[in-house]
Amino acid sequence: MSGRLAAGSVAEERRDPVQAARRYAGRVAGRFARRLQHRVRLMRFLERRPERYGLLFEQLTRRPQFANVLQKEDRERTFGERALLCTQALHFAIRSLGV
Repeated sequence: MSGRLAAGSVAEERRDPVQAARRYAGRVAGRFARRLQHRVRLMRFLERRPERYGLLFEQLTRRPQFANVLQKEDRERTFGERALLCTQALHFAIRSLGV
């Protein structure tokens, strides 16, 4: 991920390497902050009812493809993989309502 961001920043700011470095740092920080916020929300949701961890790990073991897709970067996922994530998230949400 960061290699693409660095290359993009340099391509956009060829004449000013300092500005390219600032642009790169801002992009990395922005992506990190968004991902961290998402993970914090997920962890808080799971921690409120620890039984939800069991449901999530059961779902991950049943669908190895789901676990593999979760490990990819957003930009690397195909449309089908994104659809899989959405259906699995919906499935988890429905199952976790009963817990």
